[in-house]
Amino acid sequence: MRHEIGFYLNGKFIQLGLDVAFLNLSQFLREQKALVGTKIVCSEGDCGACSVLLADNRSLRPSFKTINSCIFPVFLADNCHLVTIEGLEDKALHPIQECMVDFQGAQCGFCSPGICISLASLFEQKNEITEKNVKNALTGNLCRCTGYRPIIDAALAAQNIQAESLTKRYLKKKHRAELSQFCQKPLTIFSGDKTLFAPNRLKQALEIKNKNPLSKVIGSGTDIGVGLNKGHLKTSTFISLQQIPQLYQIQKMKGHVVVGAKVSLAQIENELKTDFRELSRLIKLFASPQIKNVATLVGNVANGSPISDTAPYLIAVGAKVMAQSIKGKREIPVDQFYLGYKKLDLRPNEIVVGLKLPYLKKNQHVLFYKVSTRKDLDIATVNAAFMFEQDENKKITNVKLVYGGMGPTVMRAKNCEGLFLGQILNKELIKKGQSILLEELSPLSDLRASKEYRMKVAQNLLLKSYLELY
Repeated sequence: MRHEIGFYLNGKFIQLGLDVAFLNLSQFLREQKALVGTKIVCSEGDCGACSVLLADNRSLRPSFKTINSCIFPVFLADNCHLVTIEGLEDKALHPIQECMVDFQGAQCGFCSPGICISLASLFEQKNEITEKNVKNALTGNLCRCTGYRPIIDAALAAQNIQAESLTKRYLKKKHRAELSQFCQKPLTIFSGDKTLFAPNRLKQALEIKNKNPLSKVIGSGTDIGVGLNKGHLKTSTFISLQQIPQLYQIQKMKGHVVVGAKVSLAQIENELKTDFRELSRLIKLFASPQIKNVATLVGNVANGSPISDTAPYLIAVGAKVMAQSIKGKREIPVDQFYLGYKKLDLRPNEIVVGLKLPYLKKNQHVLFYKVSTRKDLDIATVNAAFMFEQDENKKITNVKLVYGGMGPTVMRAKNCEGLFLGQILNKELIKKGQSILLEELSPLSDLRASKEYRMKVAQNLLLKSYLELY
């Protein structure tokens, strides 16, 4: 057992005691290390001013990716390599910093460090830099001054400048080995009124959960990080899964894929884009690179939000939650996992260790829709996933119509499903289905939309799926 956190920061080893473990990383960088280039604005992971680069030392081939340091607790940096805006410079400015100056990519300059970090991550990928992937890389970075045109021009120009990669500069074999050696023991932290356990084996995590049934399990902390910042979390005991290697795996098996509890959304987007195209497309709309590089699919499901982006898709394809305790394992269909608002079919001594996704059959078609105020980095007003299984005559043999934002949980429109089952869809049948939705769904009015608007959107999405399918 160890009681200290270890990581590399801009090439220097950092060993921390207990007093800073639950600080957000941006606060630690600014107040403890005087690295004030990392800015704090929203403290919710929305603006990107706090962006830093992180490489996970546990990975076989670690590479630097952007994260939001404002919602990243310091303890999650354990066994990682971090680079801040100050670390981009070596003997000269990084190419993107140089071009941001030349093309006047900064005005007030508050957002500029985060923008440089995001673009530096893009350059580390060693792909051709196009305007499209520059825009994608900047999805999580807000700038109110420049209108982005000079920033995009700076990024396009920077690709022509040769410079040593950050991976080569900072991810030295010697440093990686030393960090692995330091972090090989499980971590336990007692800090004020909070306790954190970070075991390195799943069995240990299950034993801790059994002894601490009210503890909060942390996968990536993107939601918990906001709660810590705002003081909303009442939990005092946490179990982090960050040190358990098997939970980082995607296992392709006969008939299905198992996604571990620590597999990031970005990993799924890239590694499963062939087998699960609609899921990969969904994740492109899910959030910013900073969030997707950290957030997990399991975490999104276990959060239990009624407007979860991934839950409708997972229900539509028949995915199952894999829960485990010291007494054994359970598999729960995702559509049976939600019992009420933020209420889950999860026992106090259980941990969600993964998700089981079945491969789609050739005659199954899945369509996902998200309606939100903004295209990127926004919470859905209404989302939906529809699965239609047809025979050779286009008769519906299986159907799932799943909506988010239309009730206290993500929910299936089962009466409408029953109308379509065994039928060949046509516009008249769709109209009847739209009428059934009026009785079956019960949306509420809130700041995002009225219940009338949500209902109309839900009906229109059903029609849209028919037009796309036929």
